[in-house]
Amino acid sequence: MPHWMDLSDTRKNSIAPAEDALQLVCVLGRSGAGHSTALRYLDDAGFAAVDNVPLALVDQLISLMVETQGRRLAIGIDLRTPGFDADGIDRLAQNMHSRFGQAAQIIYVVASDAELFNRYKATRRRHPLMDEQGSLEAAIAADNQFHHQLTQKADIVIDSTGKSPHIFCQELGARLELTLRTSLMLSVQS
Repeated sequence: MPHWMDLSDTRKNSIAPAEDALQLVCVLGRSGAGHSTALRYLDDAGFAAVDNVPLALVDQLISLMVETQGRRLAIGIDLRTPGFDADGIDRLAQNMHSRFGQAAQIIYVVASDAELFNRYKATRRRHPLMDEQGSLEAAIAADNQFHHQLTQKADIVIDSTGKSPHIFCQELGARLELTLRTSLMLSVQS
């Protein structure tokens, strides 16, 4: 009875942090710019990813997840986040950097107004400000006006205009110095 072996070259991917051990990432951005894509990427990279936690609870979440459990944490914050305002983001940024230094990064994701308009039209999702502003164009403009003051708080600003999610995630990984480590897995069947 002949025996044969199937040697499958399947690779297992894992993402390892840079030597400075990035522990905490806060992702901000205009609605529709890609902050959810960034959170999914960070989740795949081994971070516990949490979206829209009320700002009043972020400090406790950081204490529990990062300081007590030793996990890497990615927090998504946008217009839908309860307590979202410029002062709250400023306090969060100061707190993160005083507690973690370079091991904490604030990422700000932007996209052009035209790109955001096209994304919302393509996905048929409602912009969070649409009820207040009336039209998609007015909601995007109001979002831009509010977020303009937040870009100064960011350690890294990434423009997702014209980028596929894959290219955007590659840039995010490079900017955070997350490197993809590939190890060979061998499967033998007879």
